[in-house]
Amino acid sequence: MGARSFVGGYRLGEVTADGAAVTPKVDDTMMRLDLAQPLAAHGGKLTVVVHYAFQVPDRGADRMGRDSALYEIAQWYPRMAVYDDVRGWNADPYIGQGEFYLE
Repeated sequence: MGARSFVGGYRLGEVTADGAAVTPKVDDTMMRLDLAQPLAAHGGKLTVVVHYAFQVPDRGADRMGRDSALYEIAQWYPRMAVYDDVRGWNADPYIGQGEFYLE
């Protein structure tokens, strides 16, 4: 089974921010949402809902895939990017080898 025959990955559905539909911008493994209004720097709150489906591939690689009743699943779910005081937003794509940069 080669890469061309792979059936799986994400299927994005509706995305909302505080109940209002937003159009995500997807680039590789990253998704960006441009908000209608800026979020307050201190104490601001926002509810983001992302409807998606993910098909676990047969016989994947590393920590992803399934073989009959055995499922190995890691790093598959959407995560917020980290904002730190050194680099600002960490917008590096996930490349499969290693871990996400976490808070």
